[in-house]
Amino acid sequence: MTQSNPSEEACAEQLALRTENAHLRIALRQAQDFCVEKEKKSIEYIFHLGQYKSRLTNRFEAWLSLFFNPPRESDKTQVSSLEDEDALYADWLAQFERLDAETHKKISKHIQLFLKPARFTLILDCRNAEVGEIERSLTSLDHQIYQNFDLLLCGREETLLPLTRQRATASGDTRKIIPLSSSACERELLEALASEILCDYVALFAAGDQLHATALYEFAAETDLFPQAQALYADEDLCDETQKRRAPFFKPDWNRELFLGQNYTGALCFIEHSKFSALIRQKQKIATIEALHFYALLDSPREAVRHIPAALYHRRASQCGVAWTHRSQALTQQYLDASGVRGEAGALADHPDWVAVRRGALDPAPLVTIIIPTRNRPDLLSVSLRGVLSETDYKNIEVIIVDHENDHPEVIEIFKAYANDARVTVLPYSGVFDHSDMNNRAATLARGEILLFLNDDIEVIEPDWLTHMIAQFALTDRGVVGARLLYPDRRIQHAGVILGLGGVAGHGSVKLDADAAGYYGRLKIACEVSALTGACMAMRRALFEEVGGFSARHLQRTFNDVDLCLKARAKGKVNIYTPLATLVHHESATDGGDVTLKHYKRLQGEVGYMLETWGLMRSDPYYSVNLSLEGKSFALAFPPRRVAPWQAAGVS
Repeated sequence: MTQSNPSEEACAEQLALRTENAHLRIALRQAQDFCVEKEKKSIEYIFHLGQYKSRLTNRFEAWLSLFFNPPRESDKTQVSSLEDEDALYADWLAQFERLDAETHKKISKHIQLFLKPARFTLILDCRNAEVGEIERSLTSLDHQIYQNFDLLLCGREETLLPLTRQRATASGDTRKIIPLSSSACERELLEALASEILCDYVALFAAGDQLHATALYEFAAETDLFPQAQALYADEDLCDETQKRRAPFFKPDWNRELFLGQNYTGALCFIEHSKFSALIRQKQKIATIEALHFYALLDSPREAVRHIPAALYHRRASQCGVAWTHRSQALTQQYLDASGVRGEAGALADHPDWVAVRRGALDPAPLVTIIIPTRNRPDLLSVSLRGVLSETDYKNIEVIIVDHENDHPEVIEIFKAYANDARVTVLPYSGVFDHSDMNNRAATLARGEILLFLNDDIEVIEPDWLTHMIAQFALTDRGVVGARLLYPDRRIQHAGVILGLGGVAGHGSVKLDADAAGYYGRLKIACEVSALTGACMAMRRALFEEVGGFSARHLQRTFNDVDLCLKARAKGKVNIYTPLATLVHHESATDGGDVTLKHYKRLQGEVGYMLETWGLMRSDPYYSVNLSLEGKSFALAFPPRRVAPWQAAGVS
């Protein structure tokens, strides 16, 4: 920005800033060498430092804004000014969901390449539906590009018979009426279907809801690619009587922990035939359609549950809000009781349609080693130690304080005050601030079965935080467990880390109010995530040692937590975010946060290591390819990162 009549002092400052910027540009070019044949743009995202380290001052962010234009997603400016989310989604659909004649032709060619085209049975529940609702559903089936399916219509025969006579499918008469009264319960519906299913996969859906024209093709393409699939679901949205679509829900891939608290997979679930038949024979266990979907998904191996990241199911507009994601508390409790791992399915305050799963405390309680690096911030350290040692109800702990060259008199006094506390050990550490190395060294002294890495700027506000975190380790598949962290003003600072957000990885839902539900409840319900912040994360010591601890040689400060979580996932573990553990994080107050050229050279190396080790992280299984990796999380991506099945198959 040009200023009129600048003072000599202002000119000198501007010259200094431009010189600093020249050095930063050199650093940027060096960092780009790591991905010269890939996507150079991702390296530029390191300048979105608010995504990674909010310790950088506003002044330095102003420096960057003088010389860099922030990266933009293609064509996003055309719609970013639209305040109406429905209009935004309509624009997104117009740009990226075009089904023209050429695309139709390519899809048809791809279908011819299927090794074993799946045959589907669709069950349309018409028990209490109006004629207009049934017709909308049938019309959507008439428009399916993939026509290898049978249709069973369940309801009053006098209503359905005229409708079926009006229609015929390309493969002949594949429609059959299953007579049921309006008062028939869901168990009666399932029993009536027991002998009627002769196909590869079966799905139920309610009259009034519609399928996208490519829906059955997409499911068939997925089963052709993954013939071991036992259950499949897709994204969805609302569709009114004028065929206007709105309120999309772009879902994560299979997320077992989230599913226990919320029916996020929705109303449409294709179930493999033999599994479907076996389940509906279990009369007491499977009394409802919700129970059928619940156990079909939970009883399937993780790799056999497939998610198609496209809005293929259109709910009728009367199903607005989140009521359609209702999870039965009794159903979840039934599953927990049968699993052999203690847990309680309780009501979620302010969100009666969802369930809070409280894992039972481990008995006996394992020893937890809490590792706290610190340097010269007695105000923060005193609060953190008091919270851990006196205000936490989990008592079987030891604390290792990593003393990074502390010479502040008040810190020395704190060390003296805890000198006779058998739970506390002080580990001297000298040299540059190396968060990874400090934690690794402390871990070698740990006696605990579980390690908990904690920043010294964490404040305990609820006594049961550690109990909830450690309870997760009753399940052997747990890798890293993290908490919900709030800023001092009680807004969200951490609720899981999203791969690719802002470049390498970033926090989602940042600065939402503490009582916000987030994107379809993601802030309120425990769920699997790809990574968690190192400010408060727990991990079994055996697993920590197995993966080699933090990558101290390459990641001194940034992304070491993400890297550790990815190493745990590579061992087949799942990482868990639990909002039942909530603390306050006075973010990055004592990490020696500098904003020098040396800092950026280190950061460029850390970004390069992550890209070299894990590749360009443009896909997070728990974050849809239809959602943005730039700017605000859980916003629509312009363009989406999804590759259509026919494109992946190389059809031209």
